[in-house]
Amino acid sequence: MVGLWRHQEEAVRFARCRPATLLNLGLGAGKTRVALSLLDEWDARNVLILAPKAVVTTGTWQREADRANSNIRPVPLTGTTAHRLKVVRAASSAMCWVTNYESIWRSGLKEWALGQDWDAVVLDESTKIKAPGGVASRFVAALTSRAKRRLALTGTPLAHSPLDAYGQFRFLDPEIFGTSMVRFRNRYAVVQNERTRAGRTYPKVTGWQNMDEFHEKFHSITFTVRSEDVLDLPPLMVERMTFELDPATMKVYRALKKDLVAMVGNGIVTAANGGVALLRLQQITGGYAREMEGGYVDLGRAKLDNLSDLLEGTQGSPVVVWTRFTRDIDRIREVCEAMGRTPYELSGAVNSVDLWKRSKAGVLMANIQAGARGVDFTHARYAIYYSIGFSLDDYLQSLKRLHRPGQEHPVTAYQLAAKGTVDEYIYRAIEERRDLVEAVLSGIMEENE
Repeated sequence: MVGLWRHQEEAVRFARCRPATLLNLGLGAGKTRVALSLLDEWDARNVLILAPKAVVTTGTWQREADRANSNIRPVPLTGTTAHRLKVVRAASSAMCWVTNYESIWRSGLKEWALGQDWDAVVLDESTKIKAPGGVASRFVAALTSRAKRRLALTGTPLAHSPLDAYGQFRFLDPEIFGTSMVRFRNRYAVVQNERTRAGRTYPKVTGWQNMDEFHEKFHSITFTVRSEDVLDLPPLMVERMTFELDPATMKVYRALKKDLVAMVGNGIVTAANGGVALLRLQQITGGYAREMEGGYVDLGRAKLDNLSDLLEGTQGSPVVVWTRFTRDIDRIREVCEAMGRTPYELSGAVNSVDLWKRSKAGVLMANIQAGARGVDFTHARYAIYYSIGFSLDDYLQSLKRLHRPGQEHPVTAYQLAAKGTVDEYIYRAIEERRDLVEAVLSGIMEENE
């Protein structure tokens, strides 16, 4: 194994004799290198690594193993479920498999994984299983008893709140926080019953308690290193660019918001399901609305015009434009082509990152869910947030795609936000590190009181 940095050596010493460890290492601090070093020390042969899809498809683990001269040879599992099953069943010896969270729980693969005696199971970006009710989270919890060693890797283990710890620790060591999410929440969260305008009640977290106990348990198996403590990176500046929607678009926005307020008041829309309703408001700020038949009707171009102005100011430099919606990508492409800027795409369907990296001033239109993890965008010094999802972790990770080791220039991230709309609520919630859906819904309701 190629030599480790001091903090990586400390992480290895911390985890070496433990059956379960959470490696809370900031971006660029070398989580993958530490994990490979531990797998080598443990002489792990039968290994399962679960990672975001982008990490699997871009070969992150294979490249890092080659650079580190590791004895571990990660093998990616991609393609259809049938193809993956064919590959694993054809294996004549123990292997280090790398596959994505979204596929491992599917029929066939699930039975195969749960039938193995794993020397180690590694969760790359373990916050993917923070929601304990999710299919992937429940499946990973079942893997606990099948793994001699368990590692979780993330730089943001508690991105939203202490509740994020439960799903990760249920996999690592279920005795630390127990196996009941309800008891865990009641122990550490202050919960009050809120009432909708329709008279229905629902539990809402309003604060935290027993935090000394929580942190003691959390840090009992967690090794933490912040990026800023071990890396010398250029400055990062985040700038919000606000603008007014045209009257016609604002009229459509207010009508839909009025409907949303009524549905919240009747208990139809809650923090648990509100993301679907809120995305319609997001689309309107982007200049279009979804029709009942499934198509789109174009509205104003205020956000596109502001994007054009920002791109004009970055002429000569590559740019990443973060988006949430496929429709956004189509419209941004038109803007780029009209300006003479070459557009490239990273989404669930297209990956032209390598072509973009070979360009001098290309614009990479990146879906924030597809590109927030496992990729290196240090080719660019400018990022523009056109639209984002309701995952705080995705947003934080996306920033680090540019602001990471290898970046030689100061990084500027622009947030495009229509005044008086869901855009402003989202970015305000990000600043306050609050649950985005809950914060946005609360902001909308308070605005109408």
